[in-house]
Amino acid sequence: MRKAVVKHFPGIGVKRIAWMVSFTAAACEAGNQRQPSTSDTGSLARQVTASPVQRSAACGDEIVTDEAVGTLRIGMSVASLGRECTVLGDTTALGAEGMPSRRVAVLFPRDTLEAEIVDDKVWRIEIQSPRFATADSLHVGTPLTRLLRLRNPRGMTGEGQLFVVSPDHCGLSFRLTNAGSPILKDPTPTTLARMPANTAVAGILIIGCR
Repeated sequence: MRKAVVKHFPGIGVKRIAWMVSFTAAACEAGNQRQPSTSDTGSLARQVTASPVQRSAACGDEIVTDEAVGTLRIGMSVASLGRECTVLGDTTALGAEGMPSRRVAVLFPRDTLEAEIVDDKVWRIEIQSPRFATADSLHVGTPLTRLLRLRNPRGMTGEGQLFVVSPDHCGLSFRLTNAGSPILKDPTPTTLARMPANTAVAGILIIGCR
């Protein structure tokens, strides 16, 4: 089985909390093989399927830390990622700021994750599946009330989305459901506590504690 060796795209000027969502894909060279690319019907990670042989070579466990999930970690080179994990796809498309956003789909035992690449290194990791969780059991689907029990939780906004961050998990941003809430204007712990009772984690962004 061939692992992806991907081409370099120039560094992307992006802000730490901005979320860049890819839809229109362009194929990227992987050695002499073409890797699957995303389309406007969904994320690259959700579109790719893996064989049993590939799953036996997945990228470690599903424990989320402030810097990594399994072997996939912030700051690792794409070359190292290709050696240590199974890369199922590589694509570059326009992100939310109208700038190119390069993403790779990485295989795990029960799911795949997308990692965003800047300067040929993993810059951030996006989690949208409840199968990945922190050691204290935070995952997609965790109620907002649980996040508000973390140390010094605070809300942050970006690209019309609402996030909760805490020093307890300095490398993680928890994206919430109910992003259309008027709380977006003033996301303090007090106002966050007044959000709808069904508000929960919709996604987790690993950006590291840098």
